[in-house]
Amino acid sequence: MLQDLKAFGSKADKLKWRASTAFEDDRRAFVLRPSALSYRFPDPIIPPDLGHERFFGCPNETNKFAPGNYLKKRYGVTDVATLFKAPKLYHGSHDKFDWFRAHRAGRMSFDLTGFNDDEALRFENMMAVAERLSKVCGNRGFLAWDVGDGIALCRRALAAGLISLNCFWLARDSMAARVAAYYDDWGEYGLSYVCGDIFQIFTCMNKRDMTEAMVTPFIREKLNRMRALTAPGGLWRALGWPKHYPYGKKLAIAEKDIIPMIPDYVNPKICRATDRIVVDGSKVG
Repeated sequence: MLQDLKAFGSKADKLKWRASTAFEDDRRAFVLRPSALSYRFPDPIIPPDLGHERFFGCPNETNKFAPGNYLKKRYGVTDVATLFKAPKLYHGSHDKFDWFRAHRAGRMSFDLTGFNDDEALRFENMMAVAERLSKVCGNRGFLAWDVGDGIALCRRALAAGLISLNCFWLARDSMAARVAAYYDDWGEYGLSYVCGDIFQIFTCMNKRDMTEAMVTPFIREKLNRMRALTAPGGLWRALGWPKHYPYGKKLAIAEKDIIPMIPDYVNPKICRATDRIVVDGSKVG
């Protein structure tokens, strides 16, 4: 699988991807597209790829049962409150990738000696998987998976009637803005998504008693869907990637190359800095 991903990445890097309009002009349409690789709906009336030009709403109460039951079984989502808790439980793969980068740089913010034997082994296994996948996705990490599946989660909740369209925008508009700024094209996004999906699966295998042979066909399907989306005439290839900052500045350190030093920090994570620092690369002070 890693060889297939590397081959896709090499091919994608050589493609001339179509650039779309500025993100602010296309944000509402773009929000639907990152969920194309998400898990399929268990309902024949809902498109397998979730559709990418409109939101899907179940036409009657009977139809709403399938996506609602799926949300409850997979994510424990039964209402708005549990919907907004779900991403913290199921879509934190990119945070763990940052743990890996900090761990590799010798800058972990927590003491691993506090882990028991099982916890330490699980952590090391998780870091080993991240290490192997980082050779494919580089510093792009797994943000695409967290955002893409998170958007699909809210689209299912909308289809099941658990949230309103306005609630959907409040929940996911900013996520779409983040990936538009973080990645440069659909090739980068797709590679990050599949790597994040693999990471999520393999770090959960021990808890769910799964084997590599059981999950390999599922991941192969994701690879095939990604190839179809990015092939000539495919949805992602045809629509292009939005320009987040059409007249933007070239930063000294790209966001994807910044390693968080204190990943558990809970206070505001923003500050003001001059171009002398963020563009020219001068040190603070």
